[in-house]
Amino acid sequence: MIGFALLAMLAFPLAACGGGSSTSFKTYYGIRLENLPKHKVYRLNWLEGQPGAMSFRIKRLEVGPRGWSADVGFRNISKQSIRLPTGGQQSPIDFGLGVFINSLSPRIEDPGNYLVYAKKFAPALPKVLEPGQSWHGTMSSPQPPRASRYLRLVFGVFFYARPVPKGQPPFFLWVTSHGVQAPPRQGAAAAAAAAASG
Repeated sequence: MIGFALLAMLAFPLAACGGGSSTSFKTYYGIRLENLPKHKVYRLNWLEGQPGAMSFRIKRLEVGPRGWSADVGFRNISKQSIRLPTGGQQSPIDFGLGVFINSLSPRIEDPGNYLVYAKKFAPALPKVLEPGQSWHGTMSSPQPPRASRYLRLVFGVFFYARPVPKGQPPFFLWVTSHGVQAPPRQGAAAAAAAAASG
């Protein structure tokens, strides 16, 4: 579980990762085309959980030069209602793909790590999960991770309804302990083809 210390890291200047080009090379989200990751589909069956609060299942992760998508689900295994984030500083929507410098770096706020926020949820996330209720769907983003980095899924921030269970914080965020390595870079030939078609 990772607390709101994550928020400071997530102010990381992703504006520098905006799409565009320079006079000497073309980029996509600030990454040179030849350095974008190759396409790969990971068939997964990760089962994890925040004890007494939420269980998570990650079935599939697809990564490529034009973004990523993940088939995921989570279930409220607590005895209380759990509210999902609504956005903003007090209720940040920190769902996405965690990009880590290596497999030994579990904290998203550590230097060099960052979060690629999910931009789309299908179906939409619920506002509240009552005990025993679950959500299953796809979250995705057109922004790719850096090639060859270590990837984990990030879910949060979740909030307990009042009163907060004894011994629990009022909110929690989950970063999967499982992870995969992003595909290697696609290389100059693929970049040339992408530039010609784009």
